[in-house]
Amino acid sequence: MPFEKRAFVFIGFPGSGKGEHCSYLQRYHGLHHVPVGDILKEDPELSPYTSEGILCPFEKVKSVLEREVRKADSKDIVLDGAPRNRDQVSLVMNILEGCLVTYILLHCEWITAFNRAISRPRSDSKPEIISRRLNEYMLNIDHIIQELKERHQTVVKISSEPPIEEVRVELLEKVISPVFV
Repeated sequence: MPFEKRAFVFIGFPGSGKGEHCSYLQRYHGLHHVPVGDILKEDPELSPYTSEGILCPFEKVKSVLEREVRKADSKDIVLDGAPRNRDQVSLVMNILEGCLVTYILLHCEWITAFNRAISRPRSDSKPEIISRRLNEYMLNIDHIIQELKERHQTVVKISSEPPIEEVRVELLEKVISPVFV
């Protein structure tokens, strides 16, 4: 059965470059960008969670994902901000059913992610909030990757330590270009 569309799901520390690379793919390759975290931050009802760097309730994340993926219509998708824990793996897989999905793990060191995140002009760019988000990610990432591998999902690990242009070249060569050939 052919796939209806492709989806690239970016996973990584806050500050690993997920949003930057997804925005690039939207701008220059026409993919539909679903920035889950940014969308959740726009919801005033979720402010107690997002302003403190705490994961939002499962049902809210589900609602956002379903709505935003529907908006993609026939476009291929780039998703960042989910899955953030093992429970969200099934959610993402169910919502992207019918898509050829590649999970891209943008890996960098904790301190690199911290320094990048702290330099962003955002209301949640406070050291204690960033530390909480990074530590939450570290608690969950091994479980997320294990769940994806158990479900035979494609996971490509790319270092996001180098300058963004180098990371982009590797991303395009290893992941994006081969899928569009």
